[in-house]
This record gives sequence, C-alpha cells and structure tokens, in this order.
Amino acid sequence: MNDAFVKRWPVGSVAQSAIQAAIEARSRIKDLSRIKQVRVFAEEGAYDHLVKIRQDPWNPISRETADHSLPYIVSAVVLDGTIRVNSFTPNVFLNPERQAFIKKVTCAPAPELGAHAMGKHKRVEMGYLSRVEIELNDSTVVHGDARPFPGHHKNPFTDVDLNEKLRENVEPIAGAQRVARLTSLLWSLDKVKSTRELTKLLAFGGKVDIDSVKVPER
Repeated sequence: MNDAFVKRWPVGSVAQSAIQAAIEARSRIKDLSRIKQVRVFAEEGAYDHLVKIRQDPWNPISRETADHSLPYIVSAVVLDGTIRVNSFTPNVFLNPERQAFIKKVTCAPAPELGAHAMGKHKRVEMGYLSRVEIELNDSTVVHGDARPFPGHHKNPFTDVDLNEKLRENVEPIAGAQRVARLTSLLWSLDKVKSTRELTKLLAFGGKVDIDSVKVPER
C-alpha cells in the first residue's frame, strides 16, 4: 500500500512527470512570446506510448488523441501553467494559436531516465521520468527537472495537493461553495455520524441546503 500512487493531473501516469517538469520550466518565463522551442526528453515507455505509436501526435483531432499526445500535453501546460479536464475539449486543442505553438515542441526518448531494458517495474519505481527544456529567442534555456510526480510514492501528495485536485475537478460541476463544504467534510469523515451528510453533497444535481450539512471539527 505504501507504494501506491495517485495521478495529480487528468492524463495517464506516464505523462505526469513531464507535466511537472513543464510547470517548473514555465514558471521561470514571464513572456511566453519569447519561447523559441520546447524540448521534452521522456523515458522510453512514456515516449513510445505518447509519441512513437501515435498516428500524428502534433495534430490531435479528438479528446482521445489530445490526452495521449505528449507534444500537446506539454504545450498546453506551457501555455496555461497547468493541465485540466477542459484542456482536452475541441474548442481548446483545435484553437489555431495552440496548433501553431505545438509545432515548437520536440520530443525525444531518454533511456537514461528509464529504458525498456530495465523492465516496467523499475520504470514505475523511478516515476516514469521526463524532463523539459524551454529555449527562448535569446538562446536562454530554462529547465524543468526529471522528478517523480506528485502522488508517486517517492513524492506523496500533501494535503494541499489533495484539496487542489478535488477543487479543480469538482468546482466546475458543483461550484466553489459546495467544494469547500465537501473538502471540510472529507477531512472529518471518520467523525461523521451518518453517510447521508456526504451523499447530500455528492448529489450535484439536487437542491440541497449546503449549510445544513453537518461537518464535524477536525
């Protein structure tokens, strides 16, 4: 159980480290218009799954092809600072500016980060590693390091990570007030007298007086 992991972002496990690296590199850039090239170096399994076996990963045409495209995933992170469920809606990934930006992304396998010869279990243990370089038009290069992603057993979720993942995924459906109440309830679930308090908040389509839900003290 101590070796289990949870995905931080709404894409497959093999892309999580690349997202983390892209967020890190992007955080050091104030003006995205200065970006000349984005270079992604991925362990062999991630590269094969998200680039090599894909028909045209630089031109996603559906949600399925977008969230299985390493070039698109990284380009979306660089443009938006993160990746969310709505990053894979057609009006987003078919946006002409995004389609132009994705052409700045290159991807290459990096056996030193994880090779097929190691076996899948070893690559999982390492964290499906990827690193990212972003080159600016003045030849400056900023780096996002290859590290196990948040939620990997070598980089466990913090309470903040859990709260933020819940908020990102539920707030667009249920609203900020319900998410805040749900977050408080989940952290006190062991003290809740009736599971009905939880199911009231999970019935997103129902009319529930959110303030009437009893949330125990943590």
